[in-house]
Amino acid sequence: PLAITSKPLLGQTDNLVYAPIGISGISISFAIDYTLPRLQGVPKAIVERNQKPIESINITPRILAKLLTNSYYDSLPAGDRSHIGYKSYLETGPNPQNLSTDKDFLSVNDMSLRYIRIISVSLSDVITPIGRSDLAERVWDYVLSDQDAVDFLNGVPDPWGMKVNPYYSTSASVNPLGTPLALPRRDFPKADPIEKPDTTLLNPDTGSGAVNLITWRPYSSDFENGAYLTLRGDGQVLGLWNRYSIPAKYEKSSRSPAGGQNQLAVTTTAASAKYQNISASLLNPAGYFVSPTRDSMAAAEAAMVPSKVNKSVRLLDFSSSAATSATTAYPLTMPIYAAANPTLLDPTLRQPYAKLIRFAAANGQTPGTELGQLPLGYAPLTQGWVEQALQAASLIELGVSSIQDPEVVPTPMPTPDGGPSPTIPSDGGKPVVSIIGVATQKDPNPGPAKNAVPTGFIGGALAALLYPNFARLRRATKK
Repeated sequence: PLAITSKPLLGQTDNLVYAPIGISGISISFAIDYTLPRLQGVPKAIVERNQKPIESINITPRILAKLLTNSYYDSLPAGDRSHIGYKSYLETGPNPQNLSTDKDFLSVNDMSLRYIRIISVSLSDVITPIGRSDLAERVWDYVLSDQDAVDFLNGVPDPWGMKVNPYYSTSASVNPLGTPLALPRRDFPKADPIEKPDTTLLNPDTGSGAVNLITWRPYSSDFENGAYLTLRGDGQVLGLWNRYSIPAKYEKSSRSPAGGQNQLAVTTTAASAKYQNISASLLNPAGYFVSPTRDSMAAAEAAMVPSKVNKSVRLLDFSSSAATSATTAYPLTMPIYAAANPTLLDPTLRQPYAKLIRFAAANGQTPGTELGQLPLGYAPLTQGWVEQALQAASLIELGVSSIQDPEVVPTPMPTPDGGPSPTIPSDGGKPVVSIIGVATQKDPNPGPAKNAVPTGFIGGALAALLYPNFARLRRATKK
């Protein structure tokens, strides 16, 4: 009866009301330590960083496309990798081994990163969650917003000669399957069919089992799990074949120790903050590299424009003038809406849902780490968004629906408790029903359950309090 979403309903008549309840986003979390293969000739200031965390990296849409398409040769298991130009360790072809050897990546990052050399499978791609989601689709939207990334996916080499893994190409003439990869999409596919064959039958003592792309580079269970893996330094690297196990199987490699970590994951800004990850700075439509912070997400919130599908839902349109002029906006910022059809709601659910939305849009927008406060990884709603949420809450509580003029900004009106409540505009934007004097019944004494709504909604804040010592220990160990 109530859905949490970041986009409007597609493909049918939309009788829903959308209540903004949060501003959050998607993060590219990373844990990469300086690894210097040689110290001679390296500036002293950089030598002093050896085995310490890299504190910032820049990622463009094209670099993100490379990470998502298994285009670095170490992201593929042993087998026939000739389709990306790799023949042997002596003839590796035009595609780099991983991020640390990609001139495209090095060209947009600090000069100090040109001295690092990391040999690690987990730096050749980005850990992605299994399943379908609006968040995955938004990541692909971001990639496709950049012409360089679009060209790369179509098969055009980057300036240094690197090419997309053809199984991920959006060009039918490049893709070996003869069908272009459909983008954007709501998942992160493992599209390359490469497989290392099982050699245990021919060589029982020295052979090993089959390895495909999913066993070689497994998914995380969800977006939050990616942030947890990043905190642990767990790059999900496949270990050695254990023929003595019953049944025989591949072990999992140990996670990377402090000083030698090297992994990236697609997570959320909330999960990244919860596990105290470092987040990459992404190139925004205005041409600036911006990391996810409360201020940068608020800047993106201000630059969001009404969706072409439903004007009551806003999103950061990468091609809009608002986005291309928002120099401080974090590009993967996303709104969070509570959506419901008020006329179909169970009457017993209307008041609790309205109460949830009102709390989320009002007291729940206070930043902090206490119960019911807005934790890190979220930006507070601005007044216009709050007014829309309160209007939606009133419609849900009354069980009525009204089609709004998309250009009308909800206007707050006083309620019996003195708080703001909006009008319900008609198609012409003039109020047809004024929600004034609709008194809400007093709640019975709930006892210990009185904090159930704020606790459930801002449960992330509690969880955030459980992990800081763990994360600080990691930082202290690295220092």
